[in-house]
Amino acid sequence: MKERAAARALSDKLGSLLWDMIEAPEPTRRIASEHVRDLGVDLSGDICVIVCSFESQAHRAGGRSFDAPDAEGWRQAMAELPARLPLSNRTVKLCTLRGDELIVIAAVRDGKKPREVADGVRRDLDRILAGASSSAGVSRLISSADVIPLACKDARVALAVTRQAGGDRVLAVEEIGVAGLLMSLRDGGDFHAFVDEKMGGLLCERSPQREALLETLRAYFASDCSQHATARRLRVHQKTVAYRLDKIERITGLNLNAHESRMLLDLAVRMNDLLQ
Repeated sequence: MKERAAARALSDKLGSLLWDMIEAPEPTRRIASEHVRDLGVDLSGDICVIVCSFESQAHRAGGRSFDAPDAEGWRQAMAELPARLPLSNRTVKLCTLRGDELIVIAAVRDGKKPREVADGVRRDLDRILAGASSSAGVSRLISSADVIPLACKDARVALAVTRQAGGDRVLAVEEIGVAGLLMSLRDGGDFHAFVDEKMGGLLCERSPQREALLETLRAYFASDCSQHATARRLRVHQKTVAYRLDKIERITGLNLNAHESRMLLDLAVRMNDLLQ
């Protein structure tokens, strides 16, 4: 009993510190990170943020609500999640619950992707919380506790897209595309972060190559993605346009033959122009 009480007290303390790391002003976040480290939680290396929500399977299927004993068991199981999950899944570093939102900080090891780690966490959640239907959004890979607030925001957007699509699954922020972008902008998304993510090293190219590549992109999108029309608009050879577009693909990692990639890059170029 004493060991369980001590474990619960430690779980509550770590949960409170995690909320400080997510929501508090920067100086308080730094202090919270130091306290977490002092309590034996190592957040060095690659990590990700997973945000989960839960619903009764009976409720999802349109069945009856829980009877009183069932409801009490459900609440108890939910309350115990932050203490039980780290014991069943060794990748979990921190875990905290508020309402029906569970936030998990998990280590990403052995070449796995955050999505794979989140799938494992969700399977454990479904075992611990019998009768639950869980949905999860997962952030991209991060390597510093300093960016946990931004990663948490990304994971929440991914979760929101999952729930709009019907829930009961895991969705990574990289998978949400334009729909996720629109939802993140609705919630006050970071334009600078979006531009940096989609344009990547393109903005780091030296002048005048950078200006030539950006000019080519603007002309390409204004010409309905026709290389021939782009060449005429820029008054250059079509092979020059093809070479520049190929270079842009290599720098950004986006496929300009894919419609969604073109949309995202077009938005990033327009946002970058507005932010200048």
